[in-house]
Amino acid sequence: KYPGITRDAAVLVNKRISHSEIVEVIEKVAGPWLQSVNLFDYYEGEGIDDKKKSLAYSLFYQNPNATLLEEEVQEDFERVLKSLKNELNAQIR
Repeated sequence: KYPGITRDAAVLVNKRISHSEIVEVIEKVAGPWLQSVNLFDYYEGEGIDDKKKSLAYSLFYQNPNATLLEEEVQEDFERVLKSLKNELNAQIR
């Protein structure tokens, strides 16, 4: 009934950091409207440090009772990016 908003985040992290650790950080700080987190790209190899991996996630936000405003989602998404940097030492790509 009410449209959702998608944001994509690509991060470069140490290989020892798991997918579940990344999702845990995202879900912890993403705000009340986050509905899903999906990994859509994983890359290791040429152009990436041997100790790193690149992962890309799609975050879907939706309020079941109203249309979300761009500002509401952007604030939550920026908090996600900041937490990934601070907690997992991720580089945002």
